[in-house]
Amino acid sequence: YSSRHNHELCYAVSDRPDGGYRFGGTLVDIGDVFLDGRDEAHATNYLGNTHGGMLHLGEDFYIFYHRQTNGHWYSRQGCAEPVYFDAEGKIAQVEITSCGLNGGPLKGEGTYPAYIACNLFTEEHALMAGKPGAPRVTQDGRDDDKEPGYITDIVAGTTMGFKYFDCKGVRAFAIETRGYGNGTFEIKTSWDGEPLASIRIAYTDQWERYETALNLPDGVHAIYLTYTGGGRTALKSISLIK
Repeated sequence: YSSRHNHELCYAVSDRPDGGYRFGGTLVDIGDVFLDGRDEAHATNYLGNTHGGMLHLGEDFYIFYHRQTNGHWYSRQGCAEPVYFDAEGKIAQVEITSCGLNGGPLKGEGTYPAYIACNLFTEEHALMAGKPGAPRVTQDGRDDDKEPGYITDIVAGTTMGFKYFDCKGVRAFAIETRGYGNGTFEIKTSWDGEPLASIRIAYTDQWERYETALNLPDGVHAIYLTYTGGGRTALKSISLIK
């Protein structure tokens, strides 16, 4: 069920179907609030309501939920995460990722659309979806048009997180951007970590591709991009290159 916090899905348990339910815990939160003690002041996404359900698929269980797009509560992106039961039948809160139903980390090679970002926030962190001009996933055209989604209104201090990639031999990184921004995207493996590389972008009203060398150690990594500089820009895709 969607709790009074709106941005989380919880579960309750009982020995019978018609009553006696007790709180079980949080299954998922669209800003990872409550995970590892995180509070709303440090949410990893713009917050809004979420709904969903749990599905037993093969041998695995998944929690389905949604997060907000287009800057308001009624435009939503469907997501899914695997859930795990411990020996006592309890379920720990899951971390939101970009992996969905892929059965584990994404392949650390190739191009991925920016709209799979599982984290999107500015230095203010705790804001509800709907603030005018805030970074958000959107698309050109109308809802039924076959247009790619992208992240728009990226301003200084915006961080976008993609989790996780199984990386082997990654030696370069590329992005596609457009917009009236003139600054730098810092590439990191944690949102508050030191930049491993950076990509300088310039003003353009067309999608442009930029690439930089990136010596990424083999292993499973998150990829975070933080924008520094002026103006507003948009991100269409990221690429991991061997």
